[in-house]
Amino acid sequence: MRGRSVAFCVVVLLLASGVSRQALAQKSTGDILGTITDPTGGVVRGATVTLTDMATNEMRRATTDDLGNYRFSLLPPGRYSVRAEMAAFRTANVSDLILRVDEQRRQDIVLQVGEVSQSVTVEAEAIVVNAENPAIGNVIESRRLVELPLNGRSFISLAYLSAGTVNPSVGNTESVATGLSGGRPGLVVSVAGMREGSSDILFDGIPSKQNFYSATGTIPPPETIAEFKIQQGYFSPEYGLPAVVNVVTKSGSNEFHGSAWEFLRNDKFDARNAFAVGKGPNRQNQFGIAGGGPIRKNKVFAFASYEHEPIRQSFTGSRAIVPPPAFLNGDFSSLLPGTVIVDPATYDPNTGKSQPSSGTSFLRTALPRSQKPTLKKGWCRRPRP
Repeated sequence: MRGRSVAFCVVVLLLASGVSRQALAQKSTGDILGTITDPTGGVVRGATVTLTDMATNEMRRATTDDLGNYRFSLLPPGRYSVRAEMAAFRTANVSDLILRVDEQRRQDIVLQVGEVSQSVTVEAEAIVVNAENPAIGNVIESRRLVELPLNGRSFISLAYLSAGTVNPSVGNTESVATGLSGGRPGLVVSVAGMREGSSDILFDGIPSKQNFYSATGTIPPPETIAEFKIQQGYFSPEYGLPAVVNVVTKSGSNEFHGSAWEFLRNDKFDARNAFAVGKGPNRQNQFGIAGGGPIRKNKVFAFASYEHEPIRQSFTGSRAIVPPPAFLNGDFSSLLPGTVIVDPATYDPNTGKSQPSSGTSFLRTALPRSQKPTLKKGWCRRPRP
């Protein structure tokens, strides 16, 4: 039985690793497309185009149509190379083609006349203007996520750097999100002046937003995120909301890579709160490890991470009114004469200084009888003898 269980787990792992990159949701993938032409500008029909993922050496092939067009869809973000081949033309290679999340990247190729054994290598150029779709978006890549300081190490803190994106919990004391985040950035986001509930948060195409609080359901370590994109404007209707935070997590490759970290906060370095008598404990340790690599080169890859954040702190800033012990015993004499004790059945004031602890009288400012509200039957009852 143990051997069968181990074999079953291995099969599941191989299947998940082998198809995971193919089965990525369309919302977190992109396309690479273009047109193959000759030096005179005429289209080249039937040319063989090979796309290679430079991280895993995964290859895909396509053939240009009658208009010389090719297209590769459902591609995970990453670095790619494109090779175009055709008889009587030199082989053209385009390297370092960077594809971002939910991007339609166009790469046109001009084939030079010559032998197929000859090749021409060019480097892909950065896109200045995206003419493939009218969507507006800002991509935050892994380098900025890891190297920029983040309070709380939440990736959404960097989302506020995009145009038209703000933290709705800051300065909004009536927002439900404020009670969740406590004014701390990194949990909710508002895009283009809309409420935080009008945007969605996706992890590899999977919705991850708490519908009640409109906050992200998980905050992975920045070391595990490949990139994310704030999308707004006229994009595909499959999202269903006018703004999207599209997150793509890292996956394994043919190279081993990893990192370890620890971030420390201690009350020894903090100043005293202006409303507190002294400094309470405030110790926060945030440490973890992440890494990935090949299990079988060019075939199976893995990536995993672990993070722990123990927090030991006290909170100062809320005020509450606590009744004195005399009130618990039915002695309200400290409130007299400004406030009187009223019988809830007749509204007649009680001139005594206290009431029995088992009574049902309550405090109310004395009012003229004409202004006293009408009592409903059963609203207040006296205890039975």
